Amino acid sequence: MGGAIGAGPPLRAEDGAAQTRLGPWALPEPGRGSSGVRKVPPGGASGPAALLPADMDQRLAELVEELTTSGEPRLEPGRMKELKKICKSSEEHISHAFHLLVTRLQEEHAEMRFSAFQVVQELFARSHQFRTLLIANFQEFLELTVGIDHEQPLPPPKEVAQKLRKAAIKAVQDWHEKYGEAYKQLSLGYHFLKRNKKVFCTVTPLCF
Repeated sequence: MGGAIGAGPPLRAEDGAAQTRLGPWALPEPGRGSSGVRKVPPGGASGPAALLPADMDQRLAELVEELTTSGEPRLEPGRMKELKKICKSSEEHISHAFHLLVTRLQEEHAEMRFSAFQVVQELFARSHQFRTLLIANFQEFLELTVGIDHEQPLPPPKEVAQKLRKAAIKAVQDWHEKYGEAYKQLSLGYHFLKRNKKVFCTVTPLCF
């Protein structure tokens, strides 16, 4: 004759032995359902780990848009950190981020291009995959940031366009010094600019 549930002294969840006796009635760990599977809270978990791959692509698009339309001279650290975490999770997300940023670099607004360029700098420094993608499209990148094609000048505002151009030229120099030996196309692009376009004359004494 089994006793009814609840008969006898109450069992304490903090008592390890009591947890064993309770069997299927054992209290779950905080944040877990009765099956032991961790549940996402009603508001949703934060961070890339809580997102499915398709959701990550959508979140990447949102982050790129937010980072490049803020109008601020510096990238918002929290959003940039989240974007880098998503990119770190797979090469597919790096590729997706690259194409999103190229689209932003094509916008006819210098502030958007400058913000997109800053994101490019962050990812270029951290990802071989991103460097490979950018260098494979290096001429387009230079056209959109340095303005090497006189038929496609950088968009307004003029003062931001000048800041973008100067920052991009400096970045190409830095990239060449750090990665030129490993990425032949980067080195070729650097020397092309140095000898044919003379773009370095505007920011450094390297024009000769």
